[in-house]
Amino acid sequence: MICYIQECIRLHYDAEAQLLHYAWCGDLTSGKALRPALEVIAQLAPQLQIRQCLLDTRSLPPISIEDQFWILHSWLPRVCLPTIDCVAVIVGERDYNLMVIESILRAGRRFIRFDVQLFSDLDAAFDWVVDGHEEATGRLMAEWLNPTVVYKDVDELLAKALPL
Repeated sequence: MICYIQECIRLHYDAEAQLLHYAWCGDLTSGKALRPALEVIAQLAPQLQIRQCLLDTRSLPPISIEDQFWILHSWLPRVCLPTIDCVAVIVGERDYNLMVIESILRAGRRFIRFDVQLFSDLDAAFDWVVDGHEEATGRLMAEWLNPTVVYKDVDELLAKALPL
């Protein structure tokens, strides 16, 4: 398990599950913070050959129209990789962002070649991505809650995660 924490994002990569778990945890009130945060996924996903992705959007503030357009036309085509089997999106109680996420998923159908499910809690999302294997769910949840190794640099994370 490898964890990366920046001022507004937290990322967990598990090589065994080929899982990238990504959560917003800081102030992303503008595209100036959202886009660089999403670029981390665009940088890591292809290099780590992610099969499963879990995106926790519960702390994400309302997504602007400009950012919606950028996500759909610039970011989504780069992160919808052939290696990905499934993506779990945890949505919060903000009706606006739920509608935005559903709209982006509908409009981006031409790029999305994997299963996508929306969840309201982390446990259910982990359970779905590991196909109900309780041991894997417990291990991943424990790693997320109590990371043993934390990097503050994406390149350092990649150096550790990728085989020589």
